[in-house]
Amino acid sequence: MAIAIAGALADAHEHGLVHRDIKPSNILLSEDSQPKVTDVGLALLDDGNANLTREGALAGTPAYISPEQILAPHEVDGRTDVYSLGVVLYQMLTGQLPFQGVARMMLLAVLHKDPPPLRQYNDEIPRDVETIVLKAMSKDPDRRYETADAMANDLQRWVDGKPIHARPVGRLERFSRWWKRNPGIAKLSATVAALLIVMTFGSVFAALNLSAAQDRTEAERDRALSFLESLISEVQSQSANDKDFAASQFARAMLDISRQGLYEIVDRKDDQGRLDLSIAIVNAKLCHALLLDNDLERLKIHFEETHQLVQELGGENSEQWPVVELCIEMKEMESHYFSLRQQPERSKDSLHDALSVAKKAHQRWPDNFDAHLAVARVQEAIFSNSATGQNTPDDATETLTTLKELRQTDPRNENAIGLLIQTHLGIATSALENNDDSTALASYQTIIEHYDSLDEHSLVGRHLGPAVLSAHHNSGQVYERLGDKENALRHYQDFMNFQSSRYNYFQLSEMQDLQRYIDKSKKRLDDNLLE
Repeated sequence: MAIAIAGALADAHEHGLVHRDIKPSNILLSEDSQPKVTDVGLALLDDGNANLTREGALAGTPAYISPEQILAPHEVDGRTDVYSLGVVLYQMLTGQLPFQGVARMMLLAVLHKDPPPLRQYNDEIPRDVETIVLKAMSKDPDRRYETADAMANDLQRWVDGKPIHARPVGRLERFSRWWKRNPGIAKLSATVAALLIVMTFGSVFAALNLSAAQDRTEAERDRALSFLESLISEVQSQSANDKDFAASQFARAMLDISRQGLYEIVDRKDDQGRLDLSIAIVNAKLCHALLLDNDLERLKIHFEETHQLVQELGGENSEQWPVVELCIEMKEMESHYFSLRQQPERSKDSLHDALSVAKKAHQRWPDNFDAHLAVARVQEAIFSNSATGQNTPDDATETLTTLKELRQTDPRNENAIGLLIQTHLGIATSALENNDDSTALASYQTIIEHYDSLDEHSLVGRHLGPAVLSAHHNSGQVYERLGDKENALRHYQDFMNFQSSRYNYFQLSEMQDLQRYIDKSKKRLDDNLLE
């Protein structure tokens, strides 16, 4: 059937006609079960004129539409029909659409996400057939079959038992395409791309010589430490700020490789039994990764080892800021650990210990911005962490005072802006609980304004997506309760726009309910009937 449909499309394309709406309901079967392509109401002629479409209107059905048809529906060629036929064949083989949901979310997925492999739904689908379908559905038109005839010919080659021309996308190329569609991962890419190349030619451990003899040189060990430290730091940072990445097989593979490499390194000492700062730092990053993965048993083991390393380096009395910084971070991790263990008092004590160390460090190094930032970070954690009990205005005031001092030194520092946003989110939450609408609205407005000052691809910004969504959504609710319909709708619409374009956080059902609410409210706004 797909071969016959592709042949019909090839004939239309030869006559200068691009269908633009290939989908099952536009493919009818004759009495002898031969497929017939019908309904050319959206067809585009080769002179750029289209039937029944307006400039700026979306032509086509979202579930089957090609990426370029979304962006420039009047500038497509026959390869857009090849993509749509790929979707139809995908559905014929799996019983599933590659992208599902409301129209807005499907269009975003078509632009930015790869379709799940067909064999994920049915492992009996031949790999060559899967390869043909995924080639037809390439997001880049230049990577698809150049013509519908070429797709038909490859399908016929498979039917005839001949080798197909299409080739499956390799691991490295798949990551490269994903990378290009996600510019916010640029900082991670250099390190990981190097690792992927290493993985292509052999074991990462062989490449890093992690399993070499005990007498390997200190330089070799330091190079391996530096590589893995950089890798695990970047993977951890990206995972903390990008839920899609954190859930990906790629992220899990990188963390596993990093952990195994770190086990090889941290379990070995050189001939003199020397404990240096680099081992302590890498082991601390391993603790961060284990905490991120909620692996509390292994975390406890490595936490104790890291604590011992830090103490042997001088602990909080060390003359080196990086050592003292590790002490603060270890106390923060300890607090998080106790919180996960449902021990709120111990969690609270650990945070106050961390604050004490940070304040002493800032007194010793008053010009060290990172030491001052550590004070603000722990103050914010004490204020916002639910394990510390009821938030108090004094906690917020102390945090805001420190952040004001930091921003006088470096007003563009993203970490300080992030802490400011998180603090105001806590202030707004407490204000709503106390029916203080004006304070809540002021804090939400501060969140929105400071978020807008961040770079569009900032990892800090991605991490703060839920705070901005809450600011828009809750502001809408407050304004609605106060009877200010226009501001309520403005914030609800901003919430929807932000959710769809920059941060996929809320459940699809919640989004649909809110969209219906917005649509209905807009229609009834003039009638003073906002519900």
